[in-house]
Amino acid sequence: MAAEKERKGSPIPERFARQLDLFMDYLKVERNYSPHTLDAYNRDLMKLIEYAASKGREDFSQITSL
Repeated sequence: MAAEKERKGSPIPERFARQLDLFMDYLKVERNYSPHTLDAYNRDLMKLIEYAASKGREDFSQITSL
């Protein structure tokens, strides 16, 4: 997975992209999740990232509650 992820044409912050890549790799390699499950996680996390970035957050450590 490339760190240059985009959703609706706008790139996500680099730190989010790196963290997402690491987490998705963990789910794939260590947890052996199916491709459909990985797609669902990725889709949901991209929505969260898009929202958090719109609120000025640059990585997951800056999210304290929803």
